[in-house]
Amino acid sequence: LNLNQIAQVNYLVIAERFPERYFNWPAQVDVLKNMLAFEDSKSTPDNVITWLKLTQDTLDSAKQSNLKLNKIELTLLQSYVLSAIGSNDAQPALKSHIRAFSDYLASYKPRGSVGLRGLPNGTQWYQSKLNYFSGEVHSPLEWVTLLNEKIKVSEHVVFDSKLSTSHQTSFVVKYLSDEKLIEGLDWQSAYLDLPAMASNMNMSDKDNTLMLAMMESDIGIHYHAWTLPQAKVNLMKRLEISQEEAQYLVEDILLYPGQSFSFIQQLM
Repeated sequence: LNLNQIAQVNYLVIAERFPERYFNWPAQVDVLKNMLAFEDSKSTPDNVITWLKLTQDTLDSAKQSNLKLNKIELTLLQSYVLSAIGSNDAQPALKSHIRAFSDYLASYKPRGSVGLRGLPNGTQWYQSKLNYFSGEVHSPLEWVTLLNEKIKVSEHVVFDSKLSTSHQTSFVVKYLSDEKLIEGLDWQSAYLDLPAMASNMNMSDKDNTLMLAMMESDIGIHYHAWTLPQAKVNLMKRLEISQEEAQYLVEDILLYPGQSFSFIQQLM
């Protein structure tokens, strides 16, 4: 392994110790749709039923440790389940199990704080993400000070990136899609080495302002426990974007904490 790969392995090993292991259905991915599209599921739906039961049991177990989905994650899971109920890929018998899981999600109470700070050990988990993506070891408060110095001299810019309607691939991965691909080890980074790719990017003033706003909002959400409206207002203050664009970016920051810090070496 090279040094970058060693850093990735260490980061992933740390991630295994934190609450993500209690959420076996990643909210970024429509796992149910993928399972229903698999040929064996059409003739043998037992795997799908087992998956739904496992997800419900795991979420119930997580509650005992005060680990809960945030409202964005819950909304995404509900949208996947409702889509499956309305599709023709599931047999009637299987749909009854999917409806039962939909009823479970309807009664599920998400946690109050949407960011990682709302989870037990969430602050430490977030710190590990900042350390990996930035390649530096600074506390969130130290990062705020450093970012504020850069934001003071950045200009207000028009946001002109085309946004997807899906979060299966993160905004940062899409933003780097024109750069030379460098393989990585983390599925949440699309198996790309984002810090290495970001360090090779020829960034414009617009790129700088966008990523500064993303990083500022990232810390606001995951460390300072900003609400969704607070985070949206901050992005709209820094960038000329619509409510819908701000919503998408905030959701992306929630689902992929710390990834925007891949650009920090370019900005410092």
